[in-house]
Amino acid sequence: MAPAVDFHTILSALPMAVLLIDAAERIVYANTAALRLFQMAPDGIAPIRCGDLFACRNRHAHPEGCGHGPECGSCPIIQALRTTVAGGQEAEAAGEAWLRSDQGPPSRWLHYRLGGLDVDGCRFALLTVQDITAQKENEGRFQALVDSGPTMVWTSGRDMLCDFFNRPWMEFTGRRLDQELGYGWLESVHPDDRQRCIQTYTEAFKVRQPFEMTYRMRRHDGVHRWVEDMGRPRFDKGGAFVGYIGHCLDVTKHIRIEDKLARLNADLTLRANVAERFLADAEGHLFADILELILTATRSRHGYFGYIDARGDLVCPSLTGNVWAQCRMSDKSIRFPKETWGGLWGEAMRQRRSLVCNTGLQPPSGHLPLENALVAPLLVGAELVGQIAVANKAGGYTVEDQQRLEALAAFTAPILKIHLDKRKAQTQLNASVEDLRKKNIALNVLLEHRSEQRQKTMDELLQNFDRLVTPYFAKMEKTIHREELATYLEIVQKHIHEILSPFDASINAAYRGLSSTEIQVADLVRAGKTSKEIAHALHMSSRSVYFHRNNIRRKLNIAHTKKNLKSFLQGL
Repeated sequence: MAPAVDFHTILSALPMAVLLIDAAERIVYANTAALRLFQMAPDGIAPIRCGDLFACRNRHAHPEGCGHGPECGSCPIIQALRTTVAGGQEAEAAGEAWLRSDQGPPSRWLHYRLGGLDVDGCRFALLTVQDITAQKENEGRFQALVDSGPTMVWTSGRDMLCDFFNRPWMEFTGRRLDQELGYGWLESVHPDDRQRCIQTYTEAFKVRQPFEMTYRMRRHDGVHRWVEDMGRPRFDKGGAFVGYIGHCLDVTKHIRIEDKLARLNADLTLRANVAERFLADAEGHLFADILELILTATRSRHGYFGYIDARGDLVCPSLTGNVWAQCRMSDKSIRFPKETWGGLWGEAMRQRRSLVCNTGLQPPSGHLPLENALVAPLLVGAELVGQIAVANKAGGYTVEDQQRLEALAAFTAPILKIHLDKRKAQTQLNASVEDLRKKNIALNVLLEHRSEQRQKTMDELLQNFDRLVTPYFAKMEKTIHREELATYLEIVQKHIHEILSPFDASINAAYRGLSSTEIQVADLVRAGKTSKEIAHALHMSSRSVYFHRNNIRRKLNIAHTKKNLKSFLQGL
C-alpha cells in the first residue's frame, strides 16, 4: 500500500521556487524556496498578484492592479499564465523581474515555467521560477567581451542552428540579428563557396570536431571579403555537448598578399625557366619550349613566340607545333614580312606596346578560332627584337594578365637579343671558318702544284743540262784546237746561265722543239759563227749546216720571213 503523499512537504523540499496561481491570477501558495527568493513571509503571499510579487512597474497603471494595465497584454508572464489556466497548455517565459523588498529589491533575471493543474474542479497554474541572474551576468560579460574586439563571433546549439552573433558580425554584414539566426547567415556567403561551407560545418558537427574554412562573405557595402572561420565544439560543466562556438577574421589582405607572393614566385620561376632554356640553347626546340612555359603560366591554349630577323621580318619557329596541323590557311609560313603585319599582333609591333582583346576578333579564313588574345612586343630600348602572343584563355585576359606578360617580355627581350646577336656572330664565324677552309684547300692545291712544278722544273733543268751542256763537254774532250775549245766554253757558260736563270725561260722554250744537233748549230749561229766555222766546229759538211739552219728557221716559225737567224736567236 502506497504511503500518503504530503504535497506541501514535497514542494517545500524542492530547491526551486514554486507558486500556485488561481484563475484570478492571484498567488495562493508559495513554497519555502519561493519565500526565500522573494523575501516574503508565509502570511504575506496570499492573495497578492504576480505583478506585486515581481514588483512590476506597471502594476499601478490600473486601479485593479496587475493584469489590467494597458501594457499587461504584452507581458510574457501574463500571456503564459492566461494560456496555461485557460487552455491547459504549458508555456515558458523569461524576463527581468524586480524583487519586492523593503530595502529596495535588486534586479534579478528569472526563468519562468508554467503548467496547468486541476484541483477539485478548479483550474490553477503551477509556476516554477529559477534565478538565472548569474548566468545572465556571465552572458553579459561574454557579450561585452566578444563585442569589444574586431573578431566576428557566433554560436550554435545542438540543432546546428546559429543562435548568437556578436556586434562586429552584425556590423560587418549590415543585417539584422533575426536575418542571421539559424541558417540565415549563409545568405551572405558567396554562392560559389556556400555548398563547401555547409559540407565542412556539417561533417565537423557530426563528429564533434574543430574545423577551419576560408570563404568569401558579402560585406554591408556589397563587396565580398575573404574570411577565415574557425569553429570549436562547446560542452557544459558536465561534459555534455551544447553546440559550437566560432570566430571569423577578415583575411582579405592576407589572401591578397599570399596571392601576390604566389604570382611573384610563379613569375620568377617562369623567368628562371626561360633563362635556362636560352642557356641550354636547344636551337631546334628553343622557341617551342619557351612558348609552352608561357602558355602554361597564362593558362592559354594557343600562342607563338617569335623574333625579328636581319630583314626585319617576324619569324615564329614555335608555329610549327600543334598549331601548324590545325591551321587550314593555304599560305602557311613561319615568316611574316613587315609589310604583311596586320591585326592585333601587327598593331602591337607597330605601336611598340602590348594589346589585349577579349571580344570581336576576326581571324582570316582557315585560321584557328580565336576567342581572345594578348600580345606583347619584345623591345630593347626602341629596337623591336620579337613578340609574344597568347590566345584563348577561359574567361578572357585581365589587366593583371597584361601587366604580367609585359614584365615577362621586358625580361625576355634583352636575352633574346643576346641570343640573336650570338647566333649572328656564330653564323659569321662559321662563314669565315668555311672561307678559310676553302682557302686552305686552295693553298694546299697550290702548294702541291708548286711542288709538282718544282719537280718538273728540276727535271727540265736536268734535261736541258743534258741537252745543252753535256754534249759540249764531250766535244771539248775530242778537240785539240784552242780556238774551238774557247768557243765551246763560251757556249757552255751561256747555256748554264740560261738554264739557271729563273727570269729567262724564253730560250729554253724556243729550243724545246730542236734536236740536239740543231741546238748546237743554233748556239753557234747565235754566237756569230759562219756556216764554214760551224761545219768545222761540228765536224760536218757545209751542206749539213745549211740543212740544219733551214730546220731551225722552220721550227722557230721564221722560215718564210726575211728575219736574220742570228739576230732572232740573240733576241730570244
